[in-house]
Amino acid sequence: MKLELRTQVTDSQQLRELASLFVEEFLNKVGVDLRPVVNLFFQEEQKEAHAAQQKVAEPIKSKIENGELLIHFSEKDLEGIPVLALQGWLDWELGSFLLALQTERFRYNYSKLIQPLFPLSGSAGNVVRDFVHRLESGLKSHLVTKIAIHADHAMAQFYFHFFRLHSDPEEVEDYCLFAPHSWSRLLFLADRLKEYMPVCLLDQQGVFPHLKSFWWSLHEFLAQKDRHMLEELAEIPVRFNGEPYPLQLLEMFKVSKVGFVDRCYPE
Repeated sequence: MKLELRTQVTDSQQLRELASLFVEEFLNKVGVDLRPVVNLFFQEEQKEAHAAQQKVAEPIKSKIENGELLIHFSEKDLEGIPVLALQGWLDWELGSFLLALQTERFRYNYSKLIQPLFPLSGSAGNVVRDFVHRLESGLKSHLVTKIAIHADHAMAQFYFHFFRLHSDPEEVEDYCLFAPHSWSRLLFLADRLKEYMPVCLLDQQGVFPHLKSFWWSLHEFLAQKDRHMLEELAEIPVRFNGEPYPLQLLEMFKVSKVGFVDRCYPE
């Protein structure tokens, strides 16, 4: 579907039509063997909107129930969203859903893959597991973006990520709070990968030169060594492209261990 880059969603009817169209288009382009069930639900505004003290919820939220994807839209909050950002957002939700269905692809034995590199138990072992889980979120976000790029929807992903990027004073405050504490700092950095790894992959396409620099302009507060580690981690799935998921995850953990974790628990 050919779209004007500056077109915005103007009303709920258009939102509903475009959402259905984009879901259909993405699934057709990806060409899945067994077509998944996707259900769309629209409401006028978020139920949480009345709580002023509460953070505004996402205008598009999805969950998986009984093997089906349920996507909920807050119509009022999506008025004015660039059409390509809407398409990119739906591509993201659908791509994440497709990955979630591939359970065998992402299965690995933690005790054999990760634990021998860092044999901790108790609360320290739980922190390592939490860290690995956050690495996985970053790696899977790279894979979701890769699916969209292969579907020729890189431009929609660019608009989606650019639309969602914004300055967050709380993020700066959290970093300042966690920075003196090695493990808290490491978990904070790992959380950034879910957003940063897609940005890096899009940057490598060579046609979105401003997205990565914009991301860094919002994260100037990060120390140089932390910037370097994020760069290294984001390069892993590119360097090991085509390798099995567990191997890519293992390499990400190794880079983290050499660059950061070994400083927390030196041998």
